[in-house]
Amino acid sequence: MTARTHIGKIVIDYENVEHDLLEPLLQPDNKRVEKKNYNLDGIQDTLLITGQTGLAAQCLQYIINHSDHLNDIIVVSYSKPKYEIQLLMNDCIRRKKGGSRGDNKASALVNIHLLQCDVGNYQQLYECVTKLYSSNTSIKPVKFVILTANVYSSKLADDIDHEEHHKVMSAKAIGALNLHELFIQLGWQLTHFNMFSSISTMLKGVNTTYGVSNTVLDLLAKYRSNNLGMQATSIAWGSVGSAGYLSYEKGASVNLTSIGAELLPTAPSKKFNFIKIYDGDFERILGHVPRQEHRFQHLVKQIKNQTKTTTSSSTTNDIVIDYISEVVSISRDGLSLDTKLKDYGVDSMIAIQIKSWVDREFNKQNLFNQSQISNGTINEILQTLNT
Repeated sequence: MTARTHIGKIVIDYENVEHDLLEPLLQPDNKRVEKKNYNLDGIQDTLLITGQTGLAAQCLQYIINHSDHLNDIIVVSYSKPKYEIQLLMNDCIRRKKGGSRGDNKASALVNIHLLQCDVGNYQQLYECVTKLYSSNTSIKPVKFVILTANVYSSKLADDIDHEEHHKVMSAKAIGALNLHELFIQLGWQLTHFNMFSSISTMLKGVNTTYGVSNTVLDLLAKYRSNNLGMQATSIAWGSVGSAGYLSYEKGASVNLTSIGAELLPTAPSKKFNFIKIYDGDFERILGHVPRQEHRFQHLVKQIKNQTKTTTSSSTTNDIVIDYISEVVSISRDGLSLDTKLKDYGVDSMIAIQIKSWVDREFNKQNLFNQSQISNGTINEILQTLNT
């Protein structure tokens, strides 16, 4: 052990050069490469979306970039054109004039039609839509709907008045019901009817009116799907840090984070009518809403099992690295996990010592022979132990 002739030197070992160097270089790279150009299935002809900022703008930008069969987008909003939608409209006009789809060949060359009306007022909604189609006969019936319209309220039950309740319900719940009735009256068959709901439906004591309006979306999706055989999906979003209401209302963000609902960074294979998209500490969430145990308990068990496995593997790794560090008299920070142990001076005698210790410490007999230890790396030993 005293004569570690390789320490402090660069050692080039040609013993297994074909296996260690040449073969890996000649192996094909099977790493998946993210596709830049692809087309979203099922989005074609005409899309209608309610809302024009936050998640609505994010969705539109993504859809336009990946839907080459989309011709028209109808944006229904109570407000005048905002910056985000104006930017998208100008970009679409520029693309159509230049006849270019930009960097992505799947980008759509679309017309964006902004209808300034109250989606919560059925007569106003009906008149705006029919007027648009009367003046633009080339627009095909709506096939795809995204309901993102939203008025957020954080008032507790005792503080909510009729005006506040109507304002919140009108944008989401009444708006969704009006769109449902509108397409039935017009006889349009939708391929997608996606409504942006919220995990607020699962929380107690907060956002009473807001939670009720989102519950209506969840139930409408189930009603359309189960009772009428129509397409509908309600997506229960968590708090999204870079878009939507929580991107500028920090108080609501802190409130959700405090109970375990973390901020999220910015076509399913089977049919769903309810999807939950959020990140969080499910054990803490259950502490606040124990009545939701049936929804989260399986996730808590999975996380606990993963944590237990990770902790066990991490402990094993630390024990092995610390022991080898002591045996070769090199600090832990000075060890490379991918360097062969023989390059640290591990000869046959030291290899036998390490093998005996592994057999005894982990109660696993004959996982390695002395040659495998001296010619192996710390990472290879750890991989075998953790398998």
